[in-house]
Formats: sequence, C-alpha cells, structure tokens
Amino acid sequence: MAASARTLWHRFFPPRVELPEEARRILAAVYPTLDLSRVTFHRGVPLVLDLAVFPGAIVIPAGVRRGRVYVQPRGWRPDSAAGLALLVHEAFHALQLQDGGPGLGLIRPFTILYLACSAGNGFRYFGHPMEQDAYAVAGLSRSRFEGLMRDDPGGLEERLERLAGLEVRSSRLRFWTKLAWSTPGFRTLWRGAAGVARRVPVLGTLAALLPAALAWTLALLWLTFWTAATAALTLFRWVVEGTVAVASGMLWIGGAVGRLFGAAYR
Repeated sequence: MAASARTLWHRFFPPRVELPEEARRILAAVYPTLDLSRVTFHRGVPLVLDLAVFPGAIVIPAGVRRGRVYVQPRGWRPDSAAGLALLVHEAFHALQLQDGGPGLGLIRPFTILYLACSAGNGFRYFGHPMEQDAYAVAGLSRSRFEGLMRDDPGGLEERLERLAGLEVRSSRLRFWTKLAWSTPGFRTLWRGAAGVARRVPVLGTLAALLPAALAWTLALLWLTFWTAATAALTLFRWVVEGTVAVASGMLWIGGAVGRLFGAAYR
C-alpha cells in the first residue's frame, strides 16, 4: 500500500528535480532578471493536466510569487539541445508569470491573461500571443535561441558567449493590451471609434467616445469572466489535490497498519 500511495502522490504531485548547473547558468544568462529561486522544476506533469491538455511542458503558478515548471519525463533532457530549448521556452513563461505580478495559487494575472488569450484565439495553441512571444525566443528551429545554438561549439563558456546577444530582461507582457485584443468585439469597436475620430476631427472624437467606452466595458467584463473562471479552476485544483492527499495518506496508513499486524502475528 505504501508503494501505491507513493505512486498516486507522484502522479498528481510530480517530484521536484534539480536543474543541472549548466542549464541553470544558461537560463540565468538568457533571463538575467528571472528569479530562479522562485521557480522549481518537476519531472512529470500532474495527472489532471496530462489528461486534459497533454502538454510536453507547462508552467503553473504556485503560492503567491512562485512558479513550477512541469516537464514530461520524455522531454526532461536538459543535457540535450532540444531539452535545453524546451527549458528556455518554459522559462520565458516563468518570466511572464513573474512580470504579471503576485496572486493566490492560479489566481494570477498570468493565468487570467493566458486563458483569455486562449479563448480569443479559438482555444488553438498556435497563434496564442503569449506562446508566440515565447517561441520568438526558443522552442522552434527558427527561434533566436536555436539560431544561436546552431553549430554549437560545445563548451559552456562558448555557449554563454553566444547567448550574450539574446539577453531577455522583460517578457513585455502588456496585460491590458493583450487582454483587450483578445476580447470578442473589442477590435471592431476600437477600430470603428478610431475611424470615426479620424474622419471628423472634432465631432468625430466625441462620437468615438461611445464605441470606445463600450469596447473597454466589454474588456472589463471579459476580465471579470476569466478571473471567475480562474478562481473556479483554483477551487477545483484544491479539491482534487486535497482528495489525493487524503487518499494517499489513507493508503500509507493502511499499509503501515497492515505491516504492524503482520509483524504481530508472525
């Protein structure tokens, strides 16, 4: 039972792994403002996320200011070029998380914006604005990191020297801009308001106030909706993790009691 308890626990709470020193130095070189002490790396993806979205890797907020990077076991290869590029890509999301500011669990600006942009993109992965920003740095053959590491000289110091030109100090999250453009109807209303203001300089500006105000009202409603959705996800996560914790504890206790009785009757 103890083995079953451990297996169940690890499927929902993948174990933390230490980032190799070489990979840590590369991430620090690419993202000098990222506080890696607030980021933990885990080999495996929580079962709920694994079943829902099948991610190769994912960044999840934790606590108030921390973040966790979960990587599928097959993708945890920090000593390979592909595995390192995956970590650099996910570290950009960790920088987005940091730039978004603090919160409580999943209720963070990063999560709210990611979900809102996903909906605005038709829940498609490719074309997601926050993913596009990350892929510009690493994760594709045409990304900047892969371009610099192509024909890799091999040594760590040579790698760090090459990466000097890649330094990314900010994710340029632009929360309100991305949230607004992801809001259904916002682009049409905003561009309509801008068009009216250009055509009639004085009266047009006054006439443009109504569609502009309506556009931002929609954006605020969009923010409210996805904040509530994130809160619901946080509650669901707490319920699932609490249930798993109790079940794992009961299995462990059952195993311990069984061993005690077994020893007593030998």
